[in-house]
Amino acid sequence: MNSAMCSWRLRGPPSASAISCGFKQAGWHVIAANENDVDAAHTYLCNLGSPDTRIVFCTPEDQQRWHQRHKRLERYHAQPDRPPLEPGSGWIAGQTGVAPCEVFFFGDVRALTGARILAELGLEGDEVGCVFGGPPCQGFSKAGRRQADDPRNELVFEFMRIVCEIHPRSFCMENVPGLLGMHTRDGVPVIDALALMAQEGGMGTFHAIRRSLAKTAGAGAALRTMQATASRRQPQPGMTTNGHVDVDDDQLPLFAQTS
Repeated sequence: MNSAMCSWRLRGPPSASAISCGFKQAGWHVIAANENDVDAAHTYLCNLGSPDTRIVFCTPEDQQRWHQRHKRLERYHAQPDRPPLEPGSGWIAGQTGVAPCEVFFFGDVRALTGARILAELGLEGDEVGCVFGGPPCQGFSKAGRRQADDPRNELVFEFMRIVCEIHPRSFCMENVPGLLGMHTRDGVPVIDALALMAQEGGMGTFHAIRRSLAKTAGAGAALRTMQATASRRQPQPGMTTNGHVDVDDDQLPLFAQTS
């Protein structure tokens, strides 16, 4: 069975359960997850956790925040017309052969490191089949203001940092097509910055990752191609006058066509 970790977000719509549920239905064992919102975390644990799921708090403040909100939720769910609050009492209770989340990291992903995650799981990066997640999309969405200095936009880079530090066999990131036209505060296209970060972390080549994301807007995945230390010896792409990174049109796509 493939093992995957859901690396999630600072804040945004509580969709971590949805993407993890999809991976589980596809036959993956989602061994760990991360969430910073208390209510969303309880939703995740009810539907995809179990009483044996171990909760790891990113900081002591997160532990205090969890217990304060948990007491209020207990009082709410104690009413006769409310569903149970216990981990594993939701969707997963009606499934057969679906393993629950083993370790749940509660708190801001910026307080986590790949080394800590792997240590808590007792795994090496090679043993993790995929790190997946959906960083906040509100700052990139065409329905919003699309401001380069929106702090939520920084979470896509925190996701990529976790991916590179864990160095799994593959990664998958979900976001909105509007990301393709966004720039960082420094004026660099977000997609270019992400692709370069992935290359430096040994998670593929800049050109392949950039092309994959650009041609499959809204969904993209990548397979690890080299060790991080080796990737840093690869030639780095040059920056053009308009802030974009040069892309070789002859670069092979990330996923080869199969018959």
